[in-house]
This record gives sequence, structure tokens and C-alpha cells, in this order.
Amino acid sequence: MHVEVKGAIMATDARVKAEQGNAEKALIEALGEEEATKLIANRTKRDGDKAHITLAGPQDGKKAVDHVATERGVSKGEAQRVIPTLPLEGNWRAKGIGRAESGGKIAYFVVVDWPGGREFRESLGLDPSGQDFHITVGFGDSGDVHGVPKNRVLSPSELKKEASMTTLRSKIIRLAHAQPALRPHLLPLLTRTAAVERVEGTPLSPVRLYWPNGRMRPMPGDNVYVVVPGLYGTAVVRGVAIKYGDSVRIKAQGKSHPASTRWIVENDPKVKAEESLKRLEKEQAAKDKQRVISEAQEAVAAYAKKKRLRPVPSLRDLSVGDKIYRISSEGQYGDGDPQKVHATMGVVTAIEGGTFYYENEHGSEVAGGDPAAWWR
Repeated sequence: MHVEVKGAIMATDARVKAEQGNAEKALIEALGEEEATKLIANRTKRDGDKAHITLAGPQDGKKAVDHVATERGVSKGEAQRVIPTLPLEGNWRAKGIGRAESGGKIAYFVVVDWPGGREFRESLGLDPSGQDFHITVGFGDSGDVHGVPKNRVLSPSELKKEASMTTLRSKIIRLAHAQPALRPHLLPLLTRTAAVERVEGTPLSPVRLYWPNGRMRPMPGDNVYVVVPGLYGTAVVRGVAIKYGDSVRIKAQGKSHPASTRWIVENDPKVKAEESLKRLEKEQAAKDKQRVISEAQEAVAAYAKKKRLRPVPSLRDLSVGDKIYRISSEGQYGDGDPQKVHATMGVVTAIEGGTFYYENEHGSEVAGGDPAAWWR
């Protein structure tokens, strides 16, 4: 794998590009050539012909550089050159196509399972499960989707249904059907997203106008806002809709702007419903992830008990020549099958300072990391 550090830390190889090409064909088949080509073109406009898997976003990338610089006693510039040379196993696999939505944006991607990527993040002092590995396939005209989970795979039939079920109301109904426990919270949202009256006329109509997506159209006197990229994530720009001749414009930060769909009317019930749904989905995803992690921990403990292995509490409990085992579950980070357990064996070869080294199954000597992650 070739690793680049450019704020974010990204990895690529021929397989990544090939998998992206396969996903493009699948997306065209599912959504139709016209729609899929638009999504793919937006990605190409941003990324060019390159395909990559992000190992760490810009913020995590900065933390990783600081960690390596401190750990090795080198400058940050040198740390950026060191990171691409660190061991990274290319044992990733594509799980299927996923889809994410947020703030009116939509994106399609290949969901990637990558144990080596998680270990690489851990070696950089980052949360191993802090990044949903994926290969971007395409996104809408409003841009890529960030800050939401990208680990769920859509089946071919789901992909076709997702393409046709784009309204918020449909999403609420689907979530209520899939999660009965959330119905008391979801059903009130249906009344907020009921079909609204749409009228033709000028923006100065005395009747409230709506955009085709069901959101309120700015009218004179409305307080409005727009979410924009900021230094540390996103920022909110606020303004007010004003009459401007025979049209409506937005006055914000001393400037006049077109009253486009990017401006959101404050207290728009549809926007509130979208935000409520997003919060519920995020809470449910967190619960599901924690359940999988707990099941994975139980599966690892059961495997160790069956093999009569015991945990290694600290470095003092290891000796040169000890056989040690690293037991892991595909669900240990909350995004795999918790019942699929794997074990690798090594032999301790040296203990120096606060680190131990072992010979792995391929005959290479490597640092063992945290002793608590091992069994004997």
C-alpha cells in the first residue's frame, strides 16, 4: 500500500482503483446511467482519476504527526516522512456498496473492512475504530457527506429501493418498521413531514412557498441561516430575507446573496424533523455498535477459555520463549461479525525497557505493543 500524508492520511494501490471501478458499474446498474454518471463525475471533479482509502481525516492526521514526532523525538516535518514508511498490511476487503445522507447531501461508497488499517491507526496513537474505511464512488451536486457512519452495506435490492425512496417521510417509515422501539419517537415526525401545499407565483406571494424538497422558501422578514465549512468543522452564517425589487435576497454579513435552497428558514418543521431523525439514527447506530463490541468480547473470552489460555496482565508476566496469542473478533470495533474469531501465535524473543518483541508466524520479529492485548 502507498501511503500519503497531506493533512489527511490516505492509502492507495491498484486494488483500490479496481474496486472503485467495479462499484461504479454496480451503481450505474442500480441507479441508471444518467443518475450514477452525475454522482461519479462529482467525485472525479474533486479527486481526479485517483482512488484512495482514508486512514485518518485532517484532525486525526495532525494528532498522528504529533504522536510520531513525540515518540521518535523528531520534527513534525520528519514525522510526516516517517508515517508512510511504517508497516501497513494491505489485508483490506470490500464488503459492498453503502450510502450516506446528511443535510440534503448524498454519497455512495464501498464499505471496507481493514484489520491492518485499524492496527496502523493504533500505531499512530489514534482510536482504531475512529475511521470508517471506505472508497468513495460518487456524491451529489451539494458535495460529499462527512461526519456520519459509513460502515453499512446495502444489498443489491436495498440499493434499488434506496434509489427510489428519497423522501424524508419514507425514511422515517422504514426506520420505524426496522426499529419498533423507536416508533414513539418517530411517529410524531410523520405529522411534521406531511405533504405541504405548494403554490406557484413569485417569492413575494402572500402564501408560504416551498421548495420542491418540501423545505420553506425564504420570504421577506424570515430569519435564515446556512451551514458552511469552518476552521474546526462547520460554521453557521445567519441572515434575513429581504425584498429586492420583484425578488427576494438574503442579507448576511453585510452582503446580499441569492435566496437559494442553501438558505434554511429558522424553525422550518421539515428541517427539525430531519435533525430529529438524524439524531435518532445516530443514537441507534451507537447502540448497535456497542452491542456488537460486547458480543465480540464475549466471543474472544469464550475462545480463550476453550483453548485454556489466560490474559497477560503486564510486561512482568512475560518471559523470553513464551508462546503468546493475539485473539480478535471481526466485530471488536463494532462493524463486523462478532462470532468470527481469529487467533495468531507468536514467541517472545526479547524484552527491552517497556517493550517486548516476538517472532510472528511469518518469521519476522516485531514489537508486541500492549501486553494486555495478548493471551498465553
